[in-house]
Amino acid sequence: MKVTPILFSGPMVCALLREIEKPGTGKTQTRRVLSPDNIRFMRGGINEPIVKCTPTKEMLAEALEGARNMRLIEHVLTWDCPGAGYVMANLKYAPGDLLWVRETWCEGPIGRDGVVEDWREYFYRATDHDVMGIDDGDGFSVLNADGSLKSPWRPSIHMPRRASRLTLEVTDVRVERLQDISEEDAIAEGVSRIATVGGAGWQDYSGGVGFGDPRRSFLSLWDSLNEARGFGWDVNPWVVAVTFKVHRVNIDALLEKLTKYACEDGVDLSDRRSGEQSDPALGAAPVQALGEAGQAP
Repeated sequence: MKVTPILFSGPMVCALLREIEKPGTGKTQTRRVLSPDNIRFMRGGINEPIVKCTPTKEMLAEALEGARNMRLIEHVLTWDCPGAGYVMANLKYAPGDLLWVRETWCEGPIGRDGVVEDWREYFYRATDHDVMGIDDGDGFSVLNADGSLKSPWRPSIHMPRRASRLTLEVTDVRVERLQDISEEDAIAEGVSRIATVGGAGWQDYSGGVGFGDPRRSFLSLWDSLNEARGFGWDVNPWVVAVTFKVHRVNIDALLEKLTKYACEDGVDLSDRRSGEQSDPALGAAPVQALGEAGQAP
């Protein structure tokens, strides 16, 4: 079992929460561009140790040029490449892994006019829409030099593990071209249903009136996040498609429950995957042991 953070935008956090509240209506898949951030090349020969290395963008692009016979067995990806021959790589994600969600956040409490209005430890921009400023410790909001309220929100990349409220249990991993996404998978990506002139439809994330096809909705969502980075829909990049179950629980609270379950039931606690982010105390203890929505029964 490997434990790693994963970033989501506000709308996608809402889609994850929607899946918890009403299963089958929210987000249970995510696609990430195949990049040096989520792949390691594996090199070695007969009677030689396997060495992992992080490819440069240029190395990866060359290896993926004309890639054929893409195969994924657990977390080991292999393919044939005319320029590089046989390629073997290690993916960042594999079934059984746990991903703790990073989102835009801030610390509490929140106060106005000398009165603390909310004592919660953490707030989340995706759902806490009434948070206006930072409390100075005496119930007053911190101001900028021009007298305006100082924004309390911190980027998702800086969210500490202790503040995370959602954990994803990986159930399947595939590598495919972006445009290979099916209608069913587009819905699983969490695109929002809306009412349109023609009836029920799907949100246009570029600001239009909506679509009748969830794949077009996903296209607009994808381009809103990735086109400016050079990985738009028309580029049709290779992506890692991760399917997961959503659990409304902090990662460390979940791990504590899993460890307790494993110890009580005599589950083998040996680590199934190597890596500095692995949790050797967890092994094969199933998340289902925690009951509904990943919470302690």
